[in-house]
Amino acid sequence: MITATPSTSAATLARIRETPPAFLKVPDVAILLECHPSNVYKMVANGTLPAQRFGKAIRISTVAFLAFIDGEG
Repeated sequence: MITATPSTSAATLARIRETPPAFLKVPDVAILLECHPSNVYKMVANGTLPAQRFGKAIRISTVAFLAFIDGEG
């Protein structure tokens, strides 16, 4: 899991770009976007942020997340 410190968000994002995991968890995306997880769930629900459901778990594709923050999604 990604730790919640603003000073490491940029470093964590750079690491994700270099060696991306296949999927990110909602709390991890919230940390990277510096918002509350409920905001990420809202973005997933309204289709702003593409996500996959695995049973009850919601996962965001790293490729989709990077496209989203780069303004391509």
